[in-house]
Amino acid sequence: MKKIIFSLFFSVISACILASSIPTVTVSIAPEKYFVQMIAKSSVDVNILTPNNVEAEYFSPTPQQLINLKNSDLYFQIGLLHFEATINSKIKSIAPNTQVINLSQNLNLTSNADPHIWLSVKNAQVMSQTIYNALCNKYPQNKAFYTKNYQKLQAHNVKLAKEMTFILKKFQGYSFITYHPAYSYFASEYGLNEVAIEQNGKEPSPQQMANIIQLAKRNHIPTIFIQSQVNDKPALVIAKQIRAQVIVLNPMAENWPNNMLNIATKLSGSFQVGDYDSRSL
Repeated sequence: MKKIIFSLFFSVISACILASSIPTVTVSIAPEKYFVQMIAKSSVDVNILTPNNVEAEYFSPTPQQLINLKNSDLYFQIGLLHFEATINSKIKSIAPNTQVINLSQNLNLTSNADPHIWLSVKNAQVMSQTIYNALCNKYPQNKAFYTKNYQKLQAHNVKLAKEMTFILKKFQGYSFITYHPAYSYFASEYGLNEVAIEQNGKEPSPQQMANIIQLAKRNHIPTIFIQSQVNDKPALVIAKQIRAQVIVLNPMAENWPNNMLNIATKLSGSFQVGDYDSRSL
């Protein structure tokens, strides 16, 4: 009996030591966690700053979240979110040993200030490489393991790109209406045009609302895309005026490849409704 108790005690202690030895890295948003975990697997714990129900552009970290950064070896930033600038101004004093990795580096950024760079497979491939390099530099003992996983991830990305192109290739030149302007990189990659209701983080004026309603009616737009993290009341008003269906998309979803396919499928479906003439927008 004593041997059994000792064995159980030893197992618990060993598990605790193993758990405490796993390093922590932090990411700004949930989609980044997917890329980190695909490469690092269980060799790191991943802490996400932005809650799932909050749009990253409107998020502000709490003092406790900033303090928690000091426990992270690496912090993977998108590099374009407002709250990241706040963190950067404080991180040297709060978490001096945490290395900040900017995932927007080496990307061809647009001039429209859209921070949703991860909604592009091409961007994701570059971001994955940046994550892989950072992990290998920080934990060189795991390089062979990371390399194998990274190669698998990039193979998945190539396959996903082909699937996305197959779904959307018939709709080059088409436009779609969203409330929050989150899909410029996605649209650019597949020859689409995003028409956003919200501009510069502000609700549209009455005149802007009227213009969008006229545009939608003139071109028989059957769908308006919204996301749960932002105020969608203006979009619902427009949808009611033009009798359009409302579809919820989530650019912040953690399961990045499934979400990309979901966005492509829902866009494709909307382009095939009624006498939709989105190409004349």
